[in-house]
Amino acid sequence: MIANEGGESFSPIELRLQFPYPVSTHEVANLKDAVGFSFKPVGMTMTFQTLGGGQLSMNGRPVSSNYELRVSELKPEGQVEILLLLNSYRDPRGKPIPKGQEAFYSVPESGPTLTFIYGHFKYRVGAETIDQEYYAPLELGADETVTLGPPSPRPKGLRRVEGWEMEWPLGAPR
Repeated sequence: MIANEGGESFSPIELRLQFPYPVSTHEVANLKDAVGFSFKPVGMTMTFQTLGGGQLSMNGRPVSSNYELRVSELKPEGQVEILLLLNSYRDPRGKPIPKGQEAFYSVPESGPTLTFIYGHFKYRVGAETIDQEYYAPLELGADETVTLGPPSPRPKGLRRVEGWEMEWPLGAPR
């Protein structure tokens, strides 16, 4: 949840969320006094071109572990709450783990440069506009619980990952 408990608006908020597992689904649980809200997967744009005719069929929906949160303005007392379901039945690249082979896959690496929330927001104090950077690592427990670590300065080696995989329907050929 992101909440503005101050007396000034945050405008804009732009955060990147990089999780240890792909996001299967998400739901906006509480959106209050937030203008221009969007929460979208990163790297999901595709362009296809055919020559001489052709057909393209997409079976399934893409999943990603990288999302971008944007809010044009979060007014005082405003908040954004998003519930996420992460898919731990996929490897760190998002590929499905074959049934019966779960023991061969370990909990994906996490750490300050691999799974995180990073971005910035702006707010006004009197006539001055302040641009504030925000970084917090996402930590993955042995029980596969994802928690938000304490905010801190951004690590120098911060790596952005972009990409996605297709979530094939059960029984469909791969």
